[in-house]
Amino acid sequence: LDSISGKKIALWWNTKSQGDVALSAAAEAIGRRFENVTFVRFTRQLERGPGPYDLVQKSGCEAVIGSTGD
Repeated sequence: LDSISGKKIALWWNTKSQGDVALSAAAEAIGRRFENVTFVRFTRQLERGPGPYDLVQKSGCEAVIGSTGD
């Protein structure tokens, strides 16, 4: 992306401890720096392999930030 201003961004948390905290901090920092950014949160534990990209695509998101924690 040339810029994330005005974009819809998926925040993907796989339910590991504190990953949601990291995503909230990232969203807050992005929101301060770029205008009109919206976020859609996804929470789902994933098996190995590629994630369920169809959910993100159906949401209309143009980028994804994923987080794990421990």
